[in-house]
Amino acid sequence: MRTFEYKIIRREELTTSVWSGGTTTQLAIYPPDAVYGERNFVWRVSSAKVAIEESTFTPLPGIARIIMPIEGEMDLIHEGHHRASLKPFEQDSFMGDWQTRCYGKVTDFNLMTTQGRATLNAMELHPFSEKEIPVFSIGNNEGIDGECFSEVFYFLSPTKVKLPNVNEEFSVERGDVLLLQSEYSEGQSIKVLNPLNTDTHVIQASVRHKK
Repeated sequence: MRTFEYKIIRREELTTSVWSGGTTTQLAIYPPDAVYGERNFVWRVSSAKVAIEESTFTPLPGIARIIMPIEGEMDLIHEGHHRASLKPFEQDSFMGDWQTRCYGKVTDFNLMTTQGRATLNAMELHPFSEKEIPVFSIGNNEGIDGECFSEVFYFLSPTKVKLPNVNEEFSVERGDVLLLQSEYSEGQSIKVLNPLNTDTHVIQASVRHKK
């Protein structure tokens, strides 16, 4: 089994900015020195709080988006394309240059990409349960030369995590982020354990992209 890189980003390290409809917290961006305002990223994940009942999304030409509410419900109208009514942990995919209006006060999770392939998943963890989550698996081994894999995990409550080839279990708190990156697809997985007597979710954003 080959190596991979990982980084834990604690909630207090994250940066939150204000926009016309609420606030946005950037969770991770690639490359690490990319600047969202300059639109020079390959991918970006963020969580936004929408504090008004109706809002219009910022135009983002050339950027593919996947959005998922994690608290509250939202209705999206993509002018000339489609509509979507989303409950917590349901998702919608669309292009950033579409004219999009949003109805509903929510906290959401956003995945943006400018290249490659991307997926977004929300895994439910029952009380005291453990789940094994595959990583680095988009597209199997097709066209692996010149590509790499990025995995971003966003935790909605305290969780314990066990990584492959890392001989320790570590804890994350609500709002923490785990970033994994690898140049190889070998059917690896991580294990997550819910230590609480209540259901929770872990959100996984996966991107396969050029190095």
